[in-house]
Amino acid sequence: MINEKLPKEQNCSGCGACFNVCPVGAIKMEYSSRGYRVPIINSEKCIDCGFCTKSCPTFNASFENYKEPKFYSFCADDQTRKVSSSGGMFSVIAEYVLEQGGYVCGAAFDENMKLRHTIIHSKEELAPLRGSKYLQSDMNDCYKQIKKLLEEGKTVFFVGTPCQVAGLYGVLKKNYDKLITADLICHGTPSQKHFDMYLKEIANGRKVVDVLFRSKRLGWACKGIIIKFEDGSEYIGKISVDVKDPYFEAFIKGMMFRRMCYNCKYNDYPRQGDFTIGDLWHSDKLDPKSNDKKGTSFVFLNNKKAENLFEKLTPRAKYYNEIHVEDYSKIPNRVRPVERMHPARARFLDLLKTHTFSEAFRLAYYGKYDIGLAGVMLNDNVGSILTYYGLYNALTEMGYSVLPIERPLDSALPVSEKAKAFSKKWLPAYSQPVQYESIFDMRKLNQVCDQFVVGSDQIYLKSMSEARNNCYFLQWADDSKNKVGYSCSFGGPGARGTDEYYKELKYYLNRFSFVSSREDDGVNLVNERLQLEKQAQWCIDPVFLCNPKKYINLAKAFEKERSEEYIGAYVIIPKPPIVNLLIKTREHFSNIQIPKSDTETKNIPVEVIGNPAKLKASPNLSKFKYSDVFPVGHALEVIYNSKFFVTDSFHGVCFSIIFRKDFLVIPRDFNDRFLSLLNRIGLSNRIITTNLSNLKEESFAPIDYDSVYKKLNAEIAICKEKLSDALKDQGNTNYTDMDILMKYLESQNEKIIDLEGKLVQMQSLVNELQTKLESSEQ
Repeated sequence: MINEKLPKEQNCSGCGACFNVCPVGAIKMEYSSRGYRVPIINSEKCIDCGFCTKSCPTFNASFENYKEPKFYSFCADDQTRKVSSSGGMFSVIAEYVLEQGGYVCGAAFDENMKLRHTIIHSKEELAPLRGSKYLQSDMNDCYKQIKKLLEEGKTVFFVGTPCQVAGLYGVLKKNYDKLITADLICHGTPSQKHFDMYLKEIANGRKVVDVLFRSKRLGWACKGIIIKFEDGSEYIGKISVDVKDPYFEAFIKGMMFRRMCYNCKYNDYPRQGDFTIGDLWHSDKLDPKSNDKKGTSFVFLNNKKAENLFEKLTPRAKYYNEIHVEDYSKIPNRVRPVERMHPARARFLDLLKTHTFSEAFRLAYYGKYDIGLAGVMLNDNVGSILTYYGLYNALTEMGYSVLPIERPLDSALPVSEKAKAFSKKWLPAYSQPVQYESIFDMRKLNQVCDQFVVGSDQIYLKSMSEARNNCYFLQWADDSKNKVGYSCSFGGPGARGTDEYYKELKYYLNRFSFVSSREDDGVNLVNERLQLEKQAQWCIDPVFLCNPKKYINLAKAFEKERSEEYIGAYVIIPKPPIVNLLIKTREHFSNIQIPKSDTETKNIPVEVIGNPAKLKASPNLSKFKYSDVFPVGHALEVIYNSKFFVTDSFHGVCFSIIFRKDFLVIPRDFNDRFLSLLNRIGLSNRIITTNLSNLKEESFAPIDYDSVYKKLNAEIAICKEKLSDALKDQGNTNYTDMDILMKYLESQNEKIIDLEGKLVQMQSLVNELQTKLESSEQ
C-alpha cells in the first residue's frame, strides 16, 4: 500500500529519501499507473518509526542558500568540453574532488540502459557520469552510502536534480563540511519506464550499447539524441522540421514529466545545492564572449562553500566571467518553480499504456485519434449515455484512442446538461464529446480521426436520426476512411421509415465496411429491405463490452447507507402494466420476508427511478419512494444494491444482468431488442406480458447466473472479435465520387460564409454612410 503519511504521487518527486532511511526495509520504489517511481509501503514490515516522513523533502526541504547567488559563465578546456554536454563545469569539480582522494556520485547508464546514481573513486570511472540524461535516475541506496563515506571523513561530490539534492539533505539531516553538492538546471524528469518503451521501439530487436543526449557531434544545442547499437549501427534523432524524434519532442514540449515538476519548489531561489550547473542558453545575450560554439556552463554559487571552491577551480577554466542580472526571474534557463504543462500530457501518458511511444506522441501532440465514435452521449437518456460510455471504454480497452462525436449544433435536439455533467466527470478531458456547427464543419474530423464507428440506441430510427440531421449516416466522413456500424438500432416494426429514408440510408451504409444490429429485427431489416452489399450481423449491446468494474465504480460513487433491503425499479413510462407488476413484486417479497400479524402489515421498501414528473403523475407509483434517474451513477447504484429489480427499460434489463440481479421486465415498446438478447442467454422467461398472465411464483425465482454468464460471455467474445476484425479494415484506398462531391460542397459552403461576412461588412458601411448623410442634412 502507499503510506498515507507520505505525499501523494502528484507531490512526490521520487527522490528515494524514504527508501534510504527505512530501518526495516519496508519501503520499495515502484512504478505507479502513470509510470513514475513512488514509495510503496509493506504494512506488515512497517514499524511506524516516522523516519520516512522526517526525511521527505516535500515536508522538510531546507532553503538556506543565497536568495540571489553569484552567477557565472564557465568554459573548461576544449577537450573536456568535447566530451561534455555543455561547458564542462561538472567534470572540473569532479576531477578536483577525485584528485583529493574523494568520491563522486552521479547518474550513469548501466549495461541494460537503466539510469542509476553510482559512486566512483577514480578519473577512469568518470566518463559515464558526464553528459545530460533526460530521464529520472534511480537513486537506489546512494544516500546511505554517501552518509557512511562522510561519517568516515571522506570528501563526496554529489550531483543530481534539485529534488534529489533535497532528498540527500533530508537523509543526512545536516550539512557536512566535506560534502559538495550541485543541483542541475532541470527542465523536468521523465520516467525510466517511458524511456524503456522508446528505446525498445527504436532498437527494433537490436541491443543498445550507448545513448548520447545532445552529443557535440550534433553541435552545442538541445537538438538531438544518438543511440548506438551492438551491431555498429546508430540512430540519430533530431528536432527539426523534417525529422522529429518523439522522445526529444515530448521532453522539450513538457509532455512527460512527473506531476510535481510543473510546480517544483526546489527549482527556485534559494537553490538546493552548493552549486547550480547547466547550459548557459542565450549566452550571446548574457555574456557575448562566452559563446565559442563549443559549450558554455551556467553556474550559480549558492553559498560561501561554493564561492571558496570556485576560486580554486578558475585556473582550470579556458574562460569564465561573472554575469550581473537585475532580475533573476528573467534568466532564460529554467530557474523558476512553475513550468507550462503541455495540455496533451494526460492523454499522452494514457496512450502510453496501449500504444507505442511514437504513436502515443503523434496522437497526443497533433490531436489525432484512432477512432471517431459518432453517437448520442449528450442526450437526456441514461441508457443512451451508458451505451456510448460502454462502447468508448470497450474501444479504449482494446487499445484504441477514441474521440466521441456528437450531432452538429444546428440539429433540432439540444444538448442535455445532465449528460454533459456526466461526461465531464467520467470521461477524460481530452475525450469530451465534440460538436461542430454543421455537417459540413464535421468534415474537419477527417483530419483528426483515422476511422469512424457508429454505435447503438435507436441511432437509425427515422425520427431520431432526422432530429440529428442524419449525421450518423457519416456522409461527412471521407469514403477513404473505414466506417463501422456496431450494434446499430433501427427502432421497431411500429416505427418504420419511408422508402425515401431507407434509400438514403442504404446508400450510406453501403459505404461501411461492417454493419450490425442489436436486434434480430434490425438485422432482417438491413438484409431483406436495404439489401446491402455486405450482410448485417447481430451484435450484443455495447454496454456488455465494457469491463463491469467501470459501472461498479460509478454505482459506488453514489452509494448510500440503507437499513434494509429494497426492491428497485426503473420506470420510463408508468403505464398500468408496469405499475401492477411492481405492486405484485412488492407483495411477493413482503409475504416472504415480513410475516404479517393481525394488527400490522409491513411491506418491503420500493425505490423507483425515472422522470419524477411522470412518476408523480401515476397515482400508484407516487406512493413509493421515487427519485430522478439522474445522475447516471445514482441510477446504477439503485440497481446495484437492490434485492430485486423491475423495469420497462431495455438498459434496465442490461444492467440487472451486468450486476447479476434477479429481475422482471415488461417491455414498453420494441419487444425485439429484449427478445434478441434474452433468448440468447436463456432469460426470456423474465419478460412478463402486459396483462401479467405469465406471472407465476417461479417468475421470482433466483436466476442461475453461472449458466447465464457461460452463454453471455461466449456472445461477448464473438462480438468483440467481430468488432476487432471490422476495425482492422483499411477502408477504401482512394477517394470516391462522394468524397469529391462533399469537398466541392464544402468549398462552396465556405464561399457562402465568406460572402455572408462581406455582406455584413457592406451593410455596416451602408449604415455608417446613412448616419453621416443624415447628420450633414441636419
